[in-house]
Amino acid sequence: MMEYLKRKLSKMNNEQAWKEKVGYPRYYKENGLFIKETEDGEKLIVTLNEKHEEVITGKLK
Repeated sequence: MMEYLKRKLSKMNNEQAWKEKVGYPRYYKENGLFIKETEDGEKLIVTLNEKHEEVITGKLK
């Protein structure tokens, strides 16, 4: 279900280069959760539904 985000994350193995190359929103894995960080710094927990659409399941502080 999360293969799309896993592939996207696996291509970004250098975090600094990732921050320079990728704009917003940024996706990464933190503490076993897939996080979407918006340009204003908001961090959202995301999953994908059966149609491979993003579903926001929560927010991080």
